[in-house]
Amino acid sequence: MAKLDYNEILKYDSRQILFYEMLRNSSPFEVSFDEKTIHGTVVIEKLLYKQGKNLINIPFSSDAQVLGKLATYTNDMYMQVKLDMKAKKAWTPGQFPESENIMRLNRLFKGEDWKDGKTPYNRGDVAEGIQSAALVARFMKEKPEMTVTKADVEKVIAALGTFNGTTVFTIDDKFTSPNADFGGVSLEPDQIVYTVGLATPHMQAFLSKRVRSTKMRGIYDAAIAYANSNTIKEWDREFYENGRRDIITVKAQGLEDQKGTKKDLDISFTDEHGNHKETALELSIKAAGVKQFSQRGGTKFSTLQELMGEFYGVNLAGIKSEYKKLLNNIPGEVDKALSLAYSVGHKKWGSGRIVKWPVEQKKRFADAAKYHAQKDAGEIPQLNLLDSGTPDYKDFNLLHESIMKYDYFSIENREAESKGGTLPRHIIKVHKDISDGEGKQIFEIRVKIETQKKVSGDSLYYRSVIENSSDTGILIGAEY
Repeated sequence: MAKLDYNEILKYDSRQILFYEMLRNSSPFEVSFDEKTIHGTVVIEKLLYKQGKNLINIPFSSDAQVLGKLATYTNDMYMQVKLDMKAKKAWTPGQFPESENIMRLNRLFKGEDWKDGKTPYNRGDVAEGIQSAALVARFMKEKPEMTVTKADVEKVIAALGTFNGTTVFTIDDKFTSPNADFGGVSLEPDQIVYTVGLATPHMQAFLSKRVRSTKMRGIYDAAIAYANSNTIKEWDREFYENGRRDIITVKAQGLEDQKGTKKDLDISFTDEHGNHKETALELSIKAAGVKQFSQRGGTKFSTLQELMGEFYGVNLAGIKSEYKKLLNNIPGEVDKALSLAYSVGHKKWGSGRIVKWPVEQKKRFADAAKYHAQKDAGEIPQLNLLDSGTPDYKDFNLLHESIMKYDYFSIENREAESKGGTLPRHIIKVHKDISDGEGKQIFEIRVKIETQKKVSGDSLYYRSVIENSSDTGILIGAEY
C-alpha cells in the first residue's frame, strides 16, 4: 500500500479506502499465498501492527487511527482472520507472528478492486446523479426556506436501492412536495417524478455510499449547496405557493440522446393532469473546477490574427513580417512573436489604462467569449461542482446584457516567465468608472505551453487559452 497521510487518503477512492470500508463491514477478502493464485477468502476479525516482538491491536473506532496505521506500518501490518475451507486447507503460516489465524496483510489478493485511484467511472457523470437527488430532496422539504442536508439526499438515493445492473430508474410513487394552503383550502402535495439514467460504471459508483463519501465528498457538498441556493429555493417556493397540484419532473439524463444540447439535468413541471408543461431548469453538470473554457492552438500568424480580431477587433497585418521573422530566427523567438501579436490588442484598448469601450467593442468581446464557451458545451447553463464544496454556476447567455452595464475596461498584461520564454497574459477587467483602479477581473487570455514528447526529441507546443477569472461570476454567475 502507498504511504499516504490519512487526511489525503480520505479524499480519494483509493485502495486504502476500499480496504477500510470492507473491513468495517466484515466483508470477505480473497487471499493469495503465492501472489499468483487465489487460494480462498477470509474475513478480517482484527487488524494489528507489529512493534518489536509484539502485535498491537488497532480498534476500528477511528478513521484517523486505522488509516494512519495503514499508512505508517505498511510492511508490518497483520490481520487476524476467519478462513473459509478452501483458504484453511491451503494456508501454511510463514515466520512469526504468522499462525493458524494470523497472516501478513499483503497476503490479500490485489484484484480489480485494488486499483490505486483509478476508477472506471467519470466523476462528472456521478455528479449528475448526486445533484439530481439533491434537487429531489429540496422539493420534498416541508417549506422552501428549510435546509437540505446530506441525510435528506441519502434517503432519496436509498430509494433507488443497491446496484443490480439497472442503468435507468424512474420513481413516480415515493416522493411528494408539500403545498401551502390556498384560499383557506388545504391542497394535496405535488407529485415528484424522479428519473436518473447513467451508464453502468457511473450508476454503480453513484449508488455506492463508499464512492459518495470518499472521492465524491466535496462534489456532494457542492451539490447540496446548490440545492440550498436562492435560485432553487425560489423554484421550490413557486411549486409551494402557486395554488395548484403539480407534477414535478427531475431528470438526470446521462444516457439520453441529447441532440447537441449538452443538457445533463432537466427540471420541468405540469399541472396535476400533465398539461401546461414548463421548464424550470436545464443544466450541464461538471465536476471540479477548470478555469480554461477554450483555446486556439499553435503559433501560425493566421491563428493569432483570428484571436486578436475576434476579441479586440484589431488587424495584425502591420506586424506580419516581423512576427514571421521572430518565428524563423535560429533559435526561434516564439515568445517574442506571441507577445508582439498580443501587444496589438493591448495597445488598441489603452495599454493597461482604464478606457471606455464603445458598444461595438463590448458586443464583439461578448460574442467571442460566448462563442468559445458554448461551442462545445451548448447553450445550457453550466454548473460546476467543485471539490471545495462550492457550486460554480455560469450562464454565458447572460453575458451580452450584463457586459453592457459597464462602460470602462482595462487590459493588464502580466507577462509570465516559463521554460518557453516570457509569455503574454491578458487580464481583462471591468471598472465602475475611470477612477476605479482595482476593477473586477472578468476573463483572461494567455499563452500556455506544454512539452510534447516525440521520437525525434521533446518539443514545446504553444496555445492561446481563454479562461474564467476571479470575478467572471458578476457577468454570468449566480449568488449563493
